[in-house]
Amino acid sequence: MKAVKGAFRRWSHALALAVVVALLSYRLHSLLSLCLLLPGEEAPFLYKSARDFAVGGVVSFDSLGGFQMASYAFRALTGSFDLAVKLAAVFTYALLTLASCAFVYSVTRSKWLGVLGALAMGLSPAALLTVGRGDFNALFAAALVLSALSAALAERVDRKRFLLLALASFLVPFSSTACSLGLLAGLAVLLARRFGRGAEAAKIVAPLSIGSAVSLLSLSRLGVAYGEWAWSVASLIEHFGGLVPACLVCVLVPLGGAAYYVKRRDWWPMAVAGLASLPLIAAGPEHAALAYGLALPFALYPVLMYGEAVAVRSVGEGEERVVEVEVSVEKAVAIFLVLATLLAAGGAGASSVESSVLRDAAVQPWIVDLAEWISLNTPPGSKVAAPPEVVGWLSVLTGRVPYEVDEEFLRSVDLVTSTFLRVETEFLRVDEWEPFSAARAPAVSVWDGLSFRGVVFVDDSKVRASLRVGEKPGVIESPYRARFLGYSVDRLREAVVVREAFETDHTVINKTLVVYTDRPAVEVRYLFSAKRGAVIETLQLPVWSSFGARVRNVTVGRGEAWMAIDGFDVYVRYIGSQPQVSGKLANHPHVNAVFRIEGYRAEIGLVVRVEGARRSGRGVWVSNILQESRKYGFNYVVTRNVKPLYLEQGMVARREALYVVDAFVRFLIESWGKEWVEAPSYALVLSDRREGNATGWVRFTTFRTAGLIVNKTTVFSQHRVEVEYVAAPHKERTYLERASVSVWIPWER
Repeated sequence: MKAVKGAFRRWSHALALAVVVALLSYRLHSLLSLCLLLPGEEAPFLYKSARDFAVGGVVSFDSLGGFQMASYAFRALTGSFDLAVKLAAVFTYALLTLASCAFVYSVTRSKWLGVLGALAMGLSPAALLTVGRGDFNALFAAALVLSALSAALAERVDRKRFLLLALASFLVPFSSTACSLGLLAGLAVLLARRFGRGAEAAKIVAPLSIGSAVSLLSLSRLGVAYGEWAWSVASLIEHFGGLVPACLVCVLVPLGGAAYYVKRRDWWPMAVAGLASLPLIAAGPEHAALAYGLALPFALYPVLMYGEAVAVRSVGEGEERVVEVEVSVEKAVAIFLVLATLLAAGGAGASSVESSVLRDAAVQPWIVDLAEWISLNTPPGSKVAAPPEVVGWLSVLTGRVPYEVDEEFLRSVDLVTSTFLRVETEFLRVDEWEPFSAARAPAVSVWDGLSFRGVVFVDDSKVRASLRVGEKPGVIESPYRARFLGYSVDRLREAVVVREAFETDHTVINKTLVVYTDRPAVEVRYLFSAKRGAVIETLQLPVWSSFGARVRNVTVGRGEAWMAIDGFDVYVRYIGSQPQVSGKLANHPHVNAVFRIEGYRAEIGLVVRVEGARRSGRGVWVSNILQESRKYGFNYVVTRNVKPLYLEQGMVARREALYVVDAFVRFLIESWGKEWVEAPSYALVLSDRREGNATGWVRFTTFRTAGLIVNKTTVFSQHRVEVEYVAAPHKERTYLERASVSVWIPWER
């Protein structure tokens, strides 16, 4: 019967552990399946090294680790590399949970606490956020070290050995070189068993040997990364994830062990040491997975006292027998706090890694498409520039070389991927989108002490003139999508002045943008001049709060308005004759002014002043996309159209249309006894001019192919479009036999 009970107990432990590992692994696999690639900022480089090793057979010992070897094995089994890397990630995660179970069991000698330790490690924010970063070699390293410690601790440690284990925990900073860690861990165990005084000495020496070896390895990696600053205190603190986690690792964890040494099996030092791991994880989660694993016995040890928290005794005999139940409130509270801490930490870690994976899952499809486009349209060896969260994947997937990244380069990349012209002062950043016909121009951002934060913008598509053309009233025109006549930039002593000119069918619009350098203020003016036959009736000029900004209130007065945006007071003063100002707080907060003109010429404008703006100390910087592209040699600029309102709306608008494609306007010609087909596409353009009239416009384009001169005429009116091709040979003994014109239906139909 005892054998049956023992077997049942062993099988129940094994089954519980299998269920925990299976559920955690399945959840991770379901999250990773949402991504085309691995998620996380470290994932591109891990993906590249694993692909080089598993697919190309290229071994780089600087990046080779357990994850790469696992990817190689799973690719051999599945035949798919993308599936193999995800299976290797799940395998590494499962291996860490199993190693945590073995380590906790080796310290506490409780199998149920071992299962709880596996669950706690699998749900720890440190492990899950390391998964979110994509640094699976780091998890593999932690699993190796915990496995080595479990093998070294064959028996339950007493108070002295437990203290040594606590002291060893802060000697093990986080490292991601799994192969080196595995070799050092195995070597430390062998040396401890070989030169120690028997197996008992090995159990004490092994943790310290491993911790010291890993510390030396981490210091050597710091020497490579930081050069002459490798041995500075600042570098060591940075390696631990910051000052707070470094202090917690160096003070709180050994303090818990020392408290255990002073007063063994008391509840409060265990609870303090267990709860101390939570702020450690919150302060530096990506550097604390191994420290969390080594602190698990502290957190789980109070659960061993469940027999002391609730004691049941039988007093007396026969009818006078009384059962006494004694509950230790202090010990019960300690157990509850530890378990509640583990559950709260697990919930925080699970939600954070899920949000990280979901964010990457939404971004990766267009990264893959963009990488394919770059591979097809740029030569090998060319350079690629992109925001930091994208450039790693683009470099890995395309084989292109990323630019050397510094603060100046990141500033340039941010400019060319977000705007056309940018003016930065100590207080404000002003983005002007023209001549790309984008709606948000200009956009005003304020320095908040750390970065520029958007506050307001003027929408050119909503800066509208209501005209009366002849006898027809209510004709609306704006600078948005108008013909761009040019611009100029002047840097004065106290301001940067940008002048732009636009032309519509019935007006000429001169726009002036003044960014003051000595105060947080921006001035925008529009001068509308009506053409012959048109009269300006009204003008409107709105100011919108930036998307995502929190607007507390909007107050309007006579020709002015105030908005409280993200803790800044924004004052708007309108320029012009008697504007009617209104404000709106619901939906998208904004202020609008309407000017009644009834004339042929009118100038309106506004001044935006941000109260409470801080100084950045960065000086004045004026640049545009063309200057920065020439400076770094950017050949292509690709921006993601997150909000169609910002960029050209016509790029994403669905319209009912038919297409005439020049590539499929084909001419069959015969020359010197041979026949071939030519088309205007990819031909030499000899001339291209456009003429406007009262009802529309006419465009004349002349192409020259190898054997033909093709004159294309496009006539556009309000209800009619005519396209005419006139072709004639320009070589001797060349004859035109026949031609074909195709009309295409859009793909969405």
